[in-house]
Amino acid sequence: MFLTTTDNIQGKNVTEYLGIVASVILTVMPGGNKMMGNAIDNFTKQAQEDLERKAAKLGADAVIGLKFTTQGNNFMLLGTAVKLS
Repeated sequence: MFLTTTDNIQGKNVTEYLGIVASVILTVMPGGNKMMGNAIDNFTKQAQEDLERKAAKLGADAVIGLKFTTQGNNFMLLGTAVKLS
């Protein structure tokens, strides 16, 4: 599955927009810069995997227009699930 922050994928055409998909990871951040960096990488990976599962359930080939935001210690990844040709 393609995940991208852009609104299109080079060489592919969006044939159907299936809807917005989102993943929210509720976190408790550990202390220290190195631990925080590792935790952020882990939470980002978790959010991507969750988003891919949700998009696959819709029959998507890709998620475009990805946005990553935080609210306090919560991480949110959202985008538009699409079919490609």
